[in-house]
Amino acid sequence: MQDTSRLHPHHGDAKVGVDNRRRTVALVVLCLCAFTTAVDVTITNVALPFVSADLKASTGDLQWVIDSYNIMLAGLLVLGGGLADRIGRKTVFLGGYALFGIACLLAASSSSADQLIAARALMGVGAAGVVAPALAIIATLYEPDERARTIATWAVFGAAGLAVGPVSRRDPAEPLLVGLGLLGQRARRRHRSGAGRPFHSAVATVSGPAR
Repeated sequence: MQDTSRLHPHHGDAKVGVDNRRRTVALVVLCLCAFTTAVDVTITNVALPFVSADLKASTGDLQWVIDSYNIMLAGLLVLGGGLADRIGRKTVFLGGYALFGIACLLAASSSSADQLIAARALMGVGAAGVVAPALAIIATLYEPDERARTIATWAVFGAAGLAVGPVSRRDPAEPLLVGLGLLGQRARRRHRSGAGRPFHSAVATVSGPAR
């Protein structure tokens, strides 16, 4: 018999009583979070030339820019699931995504490759807190006969995020690169040269002065 003495009190067998509209909103949030966290696994490859030019990153630095996020995400999934069982799925999910967003801002203001690598690693920690409790949240919101379709929808958004990264061209990728936290350096460079569009000027202002 499963020992539930250490589980969060909200993690009983009873389903959370929510209406269909709120369940749909919750699923949309889960799917969008799955998309954004998955995009960051692959879209970094598009930004590597800009990272190399703006931050004077070496080949080894570029490898760590990619791998730091992936390693932290994969390595902390089990821990994220355990924390979700003990302190609450919603708490871990929202805390993980808040950390993910803060790390994106830190990455956008990075002035060196080492800072960017550290920020990317922090993004991976936050992403693990987002991905780990997602399926448990779906299981709580949906009855067994509804879960297959719901999980498939969530998985499609995650797979779409992985697929979008490598095929993104320069301009269409820019909004995603903002979420990735790597556009700030490009924006500041264009802002200084006067060649950027208003979008880049706004990002440069948010990202802070060039260093």
